[in-house]
Amino acid sequence: AGVINECFFKNKNNKKVIYCNNDSIFSDLMYDRIIMSNDDLNKLYNEIYHDNVILFDEFYDTRPGMRLLANIIKEYHDAKVCDIACGHGMFVKHLSDLGIHSFASDVSEVRCKHLENDNITCMVGMAEETGWESDYFDFVTLQECLEHVINPFLVMKEAHRIVKKNGIIAITVPYYDNCSSENHVRLFLENDLYSLAKALGCRQIKIMKIPYLNWSIEGLKADSLLMTCVK
Repeated sequence: AGVINECFFKNKNNKKVIYCNNDSIFSDLMYDRIIMSNDDLNKLYNEIYHDNVILFDEFYDTRPGMRLLANIIKEYHDAKVCDIACGHGMFVKHLSDLGIHSFASDVSEVRCKHLENDNITCMVGMAEETGWESDYFDFVTLQECLEHVINPFLVMKEAHRIVKKNGIIAITVPYYDNCSSENHVRLFLENDLYSLAKALGCRQIKIMKIPYLNWSIEGLKADSLLMTCVK
């Protein structure tokens, strides 16, 4: 596997799609999607974050993936955990309530400020550059994040940088076109996540399909993939 450092736009079947300088890492499915530029994405996220509304699918009690990861993490004593692209921070708030050393990062200053008010340190920054020091965390989580970013390898590389040797990276993404949204710029199958982890030399890679929400919605496919891997 190679390393993706540069991505670029080009036309495919009359659509504007993204390609990177080593497409062999990912399947074609990952790229066959209309996408926005980083500037367009940032503008969209700022509009979403402006009123700081908590969406129905952000709550800990509605997301099986959050609860599964929390059950894994709480088995490790004195672990330091960072949730990249934490949103409103429901996951790290729950971990903090359990007495787990919880940290976060997010592009939204508003959301980070709210977490700071709850005594949770949150770095303001893009998922590709969180600002945390290297080899610092025992767990790094990326929940429903990679489908929103132009270059998922750079985000995964950042998670790999800030997690300790033998630390665990945990990722959830929608399964292929499940939970479709206008601001999803990536599609993932199992081999795409596996290739990301292998490209960084991760080991003990485990991937499973899980429900995104506690309930099903008629006409909506709502499964996620969960991957854990060790640095």
